[in-house]
Amino acid sequence: MYRKSSTSGGGSSRSSCRGSSSSSTIIVAVVVVVVIVPVVVVVVVVIVVVAVVVVVAILVVVAVVVVAVIAEALAIAVVVAGDFILQQDGVILHTSRATQQFPIDQVVDTIAKDNWPPQFPDRLCGLAVKTLAQRSGVAGSIPGRVKPKTSKLVLVADAPGV
Repeated sequence: MYRKSSTSGGGSSRSSCRGSSSSSTIIVAVVVVVVIVPVVVVVVVVIVVVAVVVVVAILVVVAVVVVAVIAEALAIAVVVAGDFILQQDGVILHTSRATQQFPIDQVVDTIAKDNWPPQFPDRLCGLAVKTLAQRSGVAGSIPGRVKPKTSKLVLVADAPGV
């Protein structure tokens, strides 16, 4: 690395080769710029993409859970909003107002023709209307309603629990 030069004094002088040192610094800088910087950029991009995917997946799961909870709440609201409550076996709750109102609503000559056959909420349990029977004085007194002397009442012979 050092060159000998002849001088008049007979001694030697040392001079450093600055050209080779500056070229190695340039090569290191080029390697850093060409290799290391793109690798770091790729790693950062991959980390950001993975983070975004994880956040989106969490949001999707939360949205699905929220939609399921809202759907269940709406289903309960639809069932409970009327005059009846469905039990697990599909039969209306026996103490509900709709159950107590059932014989009154089935009187043929006191309801409109477009309401017959009655749209009853628990058709899932397979109720079969067997016959129309003559009954008098059905369901006692009904405030605000004329009570006929003889009414045709639907008898449900195969209702569960009857």
